[in-house]
Amino acid sequence: MREWRCLYLLCIMGLLFIGPVAAQEKGKADAAGGEKIVAEKKVSEKKEAPVVLPEIVVKGQIFPANKSPFSVNVLDSDYIESRGLSKAVELIREVPGVEMTGYNQGGVSNAFSMRGFSSGVHGGDMGIYLDGIPINEYYGHGGGYADPNVLIPLELDQVLVYKGPATALYGNFSRGGTVSYFTRKKGEYAKTQLRYGSNATSDAQVALGVKVSDTLWNNTAVQFYRSDGYTANSGQILGNASTRFTWDATENLEVGLSLRAHGDDWHAPGYMKRDQFDDDDRAFKTGSNQDDGGMRKQYSERVDLGYKLNRDLKLLLWGFTLQSDWTRFYTSGGAQTERIYAIDKSGTGFSVNYKGDLVSLVVGSEFFRDKTVYQQYNTSIRVRNGDPTSDRDTAFDNYSAFAEGELKLHSLFRPMVGVRYDAFKAKYTDNLTQTGGKIKAGDYDHVSPKAGFRSTLIDKLLDFRASVCNGFVLPRDDQLFVDDKLKPSEIWQYEAGITLSNRWFWWDTAGYILDTTNEITEDPPGSKTYRNYGKTRRKGVETGLKIMLDKWLEVFGNFGWTDTEILQNPNDVMVSKSLPQIPRTVASAGATVTSPWGPGGRVRYSHVGRYYIKNDNSETYGGYELLDLGVFYKHSRQLSSTEIAFEVKNVLNRKYAGFANADSNLWAVGSPRTYWVSANIKW
Repeated sequence: MREWRCLYLLCIMGLLFIGPVAAQEKGKADAAGGEKIVAEKKVSEKKEAPVVLPEIVVKGQIFPANKSPFSVNVLDSDYIESRGLSKAVELIREVPGVEMTGYNQGGVSNAFSMRGFSSGVHGGDMGIYLDGIPINEYYGHGGGYADPNVLIPLELDQVLVYKGPATALYGNFSRGGTVSYFTRKKGEYAKTQLRYGSNATSDAQVALGVKVSDTLWNNTAVQFYRSDGYTANSGQILGNASTRFTWDATENLEVGLSLRAHGDDWHAPGYMKRDQFDDDDRAFKTGSNQDDGGMRKQYSERVDLGYKLNRDLKLLLWGFTLQSDWTRFYTSGGAQTERIYAIDKSGTGFSVNYKGDLVSLVVGSEFFRDKTVYQQYNTSIRVRNGDPTSDRDTAFDNYSAFAEGELKLHSLFRPMVGVRYDAFKAKYTDNLTQTGGKIKAGDYDHVSPKAGFRSTLIDKLLDFRASVCNGFVLPRDDQLFVDDKLKPSEIWQYEAGITLSNRWFWWDTAGYILDTTNEITEDPPGSKTYRNYGKTRRKGVETGLKIMLDKWLEVFGNFGWTDTEILQNPNDVMVSKSLPQIPRTVASAGATVTSPWGPGGRVRYSHVGRYYIKNDNSETYGGYELLDLGVFYKHSRQLSSTEIAFEVKNVLNRKYAGFANADSNLWAVGSPRTYWVSANIKW
């Protein structure tokens, strides 16, 4: 029962703290940071105004990002719509210091690197969340795999990108950072996005917000995507659908029901060898993996309850279930395997959200359970060659409690303190052994403190921030079930930054140091014997600039520099080496011109610097630069607007590697020049 006592200790303390503060404070909640304000209903002067419940707010949204002591990049709905993207993972491409990793393996999601972390294996160092719930998969495919492409870009209201292990609201996997997607809730709107481009690629998205009655709202979105791909055997068909009903049951109680469905069927060309990448014309006609690919079906259900205790205090409760079945055919060393993941996720939690004039506080608790049935078969042209070579069940439980509060003492000093407690239990069953092969990973727990402050040096112009944060990531996959129990890898981040902004100008710069301990290494390499022996350091600078000249010109620029170093490793030769797959520099710049008569244009330049592609730093990849151009025409009426656009991606037709690893000799070619026409309609 130890974990339960620890789990709720923070919650109880937070509730005890909220009570007296809430009794003392009066006035409406601060609406800084663009928080939505819902108008109160008019009543007779003799009666007390009723408390009107705004839409359900996911944990942490009471803290305005522009007042945070941590580095947080905000992508709002206007930005999301202006990008005209087909896949949600691409939204963070223009975040300072972030680099996309393009695998070109069909339905296997692309990843990204942030603050010296290269996403582990397909996302394992980045926490990916949907409305506060993690979509990282605990077991299988490297541990921490996440696929944001189950989301429809047009349904998104906001995306928050936290740098490093910032904020106590998120736990496991969030060492390099956290990407938190928030969907639309309530509102009346109708949006359509239609795109067609090179390689017979088509994408259709529709998002609707409907007020069904005075107390009932519906938000629905659908997407259909199809492409032949830009290399041989890389076609994909994808479909997404989501719907949410929000019921204002009483003036103080709001109920939400969300349903989601995702289907994906793809082919994968496999990775190139280096000589193929150097010699081939990007068609990969010489590839041997023409039968690779996979499919995924996923469904989820979620219920939210929001109860407003008073004007400043709100209780949120939620529960969800998710079912996912996905199969991947993958060729390695000339032999194909079929890998099957049957995933059953569920969870529940609550949070108490208090937003007052002096204090803002979130206190909550969560429970998540992941069950995965994994099977592997040797196959030939997707036909099984006998019995399974692997058949195992895993169960993973995560109990957590968190508290994060901000004290608004003075504009010169707004401290924020947070702490998170996580406890884990994992169990493994090998179904191929006569005895059942049940293994318990043992109990894990971790306490993650966070602290920082923000100072407004010049009102509405210049802010300074500084913070220190602790984070962790558990051993992954089979590392959990070794004889000698491994410790979680722990990370400390130290950061300081400044923001200069007004209605025409925004500039933000941050410097950071991240130190990790208990990094898990395989010793000796290839032995499947692991131990906690690694230490690393990451340091860097990120800066972003945006200039808005009236309503017709917007100019932006982003730059990130990262330096990494291995401080401790079983192999002495590796000490002082840099970490592979981490670009030293990442940059982007561009401009958008919009005339009052309708026509306009966009230009975007992106740069990915060189990075090591061998662990011993003996080989590097030189990086690449890309140029994108677009023209558009906007026509607005009183109740509707239409935008027609023509875009060219990779205008100079640069040949580049979206992913390169010389140790395994795996290369993924990036997209060549492509053309897009699109129509965006709002009414």
